[in-house]
Amino acid sequence: PPPLTQRTAILMPTYNEAPARIFAGLQATYESVEATGALDAFDFFILSDTTDADTWIAEEAEFLALRARTGGEARIFYRRRPRNIDRKAGNIGEWVTRFGGAYENMLVLDADSVMTGDCIVRIASAMERHPRVGLIQTLPVIVAGRTLFSRMQQFAGRLYGPLIAQGLAWWHGPDSNYWGHNAIIRTEPFASGAGLPD
Repeated sequence: PPPLTQRTAILMPTYNEAPARIFAGLQATYESVEATGALDAFDFFILSDTTDADTWIAEEAEFLALRARTGGEARIFYRRRPRNIDRKAGNIGEWVTRFGGAYENMLVLDADSVMTGDCIVRIASAMERHPRVGLIQTLPVIVAGRTLFSRMQQFAGRLYGPLIAQGLAWWHGPDSNYWGHNAIIRTEPFASGAGLPD
């Protein structure tokens, strides 16, 4: 992978999700980034808006266990907001105002997202090489769907997803929609221009 000089925060917002699943996915992503040799360019944040007390206690236990398993005490962080104002957008916004100034980029995941280290390093490198790009979004795919509907979506996504992505890229050119996750975003422009009124 290309060498990185900029700092990127990997954000995983969560709201009353199953902690064991979330932290297992985040560990897989962490270890994949570590395997690239570029781990020093990344910090990982679990941004909890969880309101259920049992779930939030389990999140904290999983967080401590994850840091112990990975040795990531210096780069894996957990923050729980006591009031989840503005839902996921507010969760990201609060992180940006408190911590965003330390990072050129932020990679926003979903609670069920898992990304390969190779993909993460490549999109972070693309942000460095193209300073006028504000956002790069990956093509999400469903993995291990269990219901008939999710299996059909998984099949269709694998079959038609790349074609749809190419078509959207051609149609939109340099501008497009942001679907809310699995995207690396340049932090400063986002902080200065993405605020919306309540």
